[in-house]
Amino acid sequence: MSVQRPPRKAGGETRGHLVLTVRSLDGLLFEGPVRSMHLPMDDGSIGVWPNHAPLVSPLRCGSISVIHASGETEAMVTGPGFAQILPHRALLLVEFMNARSSVDMKRAHGAMLRALERLEERDERADLVRPEAALCRAIARLDFCGCRCDICACRRRP
Repeated sequence: MSVQRPPRKAGGETRGHLVLTVRSLDGLLFEGPVRSMHLPMDDGSIGVWPNHAPLVSPLRCGSISVIHASGETEAMVTGPGFAQILPHRALLLVEFMNARSSVDMKRAHGAMLRALERLEERDERADLVRPEAALCRAIARLDFCGCRCDICACRRRP
């Protein structure tokens, strides 16, 4: 995904759009004007449009949907992070962001299985935060890509 710089009018805002900026520890992942977006928050998903009420909230692993200024819709999967929403700007600080075409399903399956193995060991001294985070990332990527394999179907049973 290439970094796009939006046209701005006086005051730093774009007409009828939000300026979306997505950053990770690796740097700027996206910046550009969008008409709207849907974000996975800790307590459900939220739709964001221009003139949205200011908000700061944690993001969970999951898919985001963006309608670009051109009208093109794009879906991406993101890791956990935080969102800052202002009337004409949105900033997402995320662990990762992938387009569907860049998700390696085989790698995500391997990560999910390794995380499940580590969680099943239940060693009292084991650090469970890391395998839980790895499992969250793997499941988000697999769900985003619509994986329906036996391994993933088994994990979805109630």
